[in-house]
This record gives sequence, C-alpha cells and structure tokens, in this order.
Amino acid sequence: TARDSERHVLLFTRTYNLLCFWYVHTKKWPKFDRYTLAQKVFSLLLEIVVKINTAEYMPPLRKRQLLETASPFLDSTKIVVRLTHSLNLIDEPKYIRIENELIEIGKMLGGWIGSLT
Repeated sequence: TARDSERHVLLFTRTYNLLCFWYVHTKKWPKFDRYTLAQKVFSLLLEIVVKINTAEYMPPLRKRQLLETASPFLDSTKIVVRLTHSLNLIDEPKYIRIENELIEIGKMLGGWIGSLT
C-alpha cells in the first residue's frame, strides 16, 4: 500500500543515514576497536537496512515476519553501541544522538509491524 511504501522510505532512510554516520565516525578509531566493535555495529545496522529494503517487496505476511527478524538486530545494536560508550570510544553527545536514532528506528519498525496485523 502507499502507507507501507511511505513507512519503508522513512525507515530505510533513517537507518541508512545512521549507518553512514556510524561509518564516518568510526573510521578513525584504533584498529582493534574498528575491526571489532565498530564493525559489529556496522554489520548489525547493515542487516537491518537490508531487511527493511527486502520487506518492501514482500507480501504482507512475509513482510511482517521479515521485519520482526530485524528487531533483535536492533536490540543487539543498542547493546554494542552502549558498550562503545562505556569504553569511551564515543562521547556523550554522539552516544545520545545514536541512541535516540535507534529508539526512533525501533518505534518506526514497531509501527510498521503493527500495521501489518
């Protein structure tokens, strides 16, 4: 539906922009941290972006199932981002910005899933 398409575009764009922000921010991290924690968050966000994009082309039942599989990736992303903050790899303002984006992405994802019932 047109509403689903709008949800897809907004959610995809928001998640994609966070992925780009994360990539740019972590490029200058120490090598070990870049290849462990930064890469883990990047991989999780990329998986979410791919699931959101793929869901756009699925019938409603399959779309809902696919979007529901994105939620655990989002939860895992929050945990690893929190760890990067605890280890002082990201400062407080960036952490708050990223966490707020993740919360909004979660709300949007939940709203789209809820609309498919």
